[in-house]
Amino acid sequence: MLLRLPRALISGFEAGLLICIALGASHVVHAQAPVEAGLPKSVWLVKQLSCNGFVAHESVRSPDAAEVGRTGIVRIPNSQMEFIVPSIPELPVNSVKLAFDDRGRKVVDHYVLLLPNDLDDPVAALMVTELPLSVDTPQKALGAAIAGERDNLRGTSAQPILERVNTPWGEGFDIFVPNRIGSPCFPAARFKLTANSDKTPTMGLSRFVTTPGRLIQFALVLPVTPGTPLETQKANARRVMETYAAGLTAR
Repeated sequence: MLLRLPRALISGFEAGLLICIALGASHVVHAQAPVEAGLPKSVWLVKQLSCNGFVAHESVRSPDAAEVGRTGIVRIPNSQMEFIVPSIPELPVNSVKLAFDDRGRKVVDHYVLLLPNDLDDPVAALMVTELPLSVDTPQKALGAAIAGERDNLRGTSAQPILERVNTPWGEGFDIFVPNRIGSPCFPAARFKLTANSDKTPTMGLSRFVTTPGRLIQFALVLPVTPGTPLETQKANARRVMETYAAGLTAR
């Protein structure tokens, strides 16, 4: 989906954002301890990332595969940021795909995609977007993110839950999507939901924050024990997210 500035508030999803902002931060994220690095078995560089219409990815072994496999650290292009691939029991990762300088959304996106195995869909991602000069405030950046998520919602039965957060990066927001699963173009794609929410429920969580000139999205999908209350699902997902998001640092 293209990154676009928000139009008039015409959907309930956007109205929820307006209410969320008016109420102030509903969750405060405290600084986390340093993340323990996971050491992926394979690291791929995505040379072609096509998500408009026919989905086609072309990947080769990353020239940084040895270093990332040894340290678990990925350096984000055109920035002073680096991301530690986390070692999280709830998020088993053996493969990493790097898609840098992607311009499919008419902006410059850098993706770090985490997969259980090479041929699986991503179950977690870090997405760093280089913003155009016209998007010069956090409010504009987060508004553009909401517009993109609104597009991802269309045509699906997803029921996202939006909550504002105050993080070490500043104010942002969390979007919980019950029963979301990974997809070839996760996370910047229409929400895909599990086919059997009773037997194999999941919880998707995306966190959007900003830094000057950049919009950052952390995204993950976690399995859920059937029958778990919604608030418990959200609390568990947020607990994992705190550790996951702490993996991104600015040098």
